[in-house]
Amino acid sequence: MNGAGQALWDLLSFRTFVSPTVLIAMYWFGALVMPVALWLLARHFAKRFAARFPDAAGRVQEGVRELHGSVPLRYRRRFWALLAVAILMAELAWRMTIEVMLAYFQMRDALLAAQPPG
Repeated sequence: MNGAGQALWDLLSFRTFVSPTVLIAMYWFGALVMPVALWLLARHFAKRFAARFPDAAGRVQEGVRELHGSVPLRYRRRFWALLAVAILMAELAWRMTIEVMLAYFQMRDALLAAQPPG
């Protein structure tokens, strides 16, 4: 086989991995998408809560109306602080997951390099 054919065969037979490069791209994609995904997930669960417990959701809406349509500043600050902490924790967990996978591939490469030929 020629060089390109051999490289393709090694890739398809899992002798070589594309993972380090792909993992870094995956990390950046996940890091950028994660805040939006967390926001959408929070909205989804809020809608499910409202559908499952209409009485409680109605009381929450009445409470908001009693506040003249606005939420006190301290509650808004708490919400944004909790959202920021949730995003930071999710980003940290995502980063650590990718680092573990990258370390695995680095260990694999080091072990293959340390093997005697044959």
